[in-house]
Amino acid sequence: KPKPLKAGAFQFAAKNNVPVLPCFITMKDTDILGEDGFFVQEYTVHVSPPIYPDESLGRRERASQMMAKNAEIWKNIYETEYSMPLTYTTEKE
Repeated sequence: KPKPLKAGAFQFAAKNNVPVLPCFITMKDTDILGEDGFFVQEYTVHVSPPIYPDESLGRRERASQMMAKNAEIWKNIYETEYSMPLTYTTEKE
């Protein structure tokens, strides 16, 4: 599952008015059985179109907007590739 994004890279991009490039890796089993008895994993690297900062917004808002767009792209890739909704669960003790 996609881990929560941190603001650092988006703040640098917003400060310098440069885009960020969303990349996400998915995995699935192949038909090849490995020596360890598990199926060999196939990795797919998804590179999405760049997210450009909205120059009409302040720096903090630009960073926040780019981070939200990146998270949405990752969510769409996850749900498309794994055919299930992206949900996070936590257990309380």
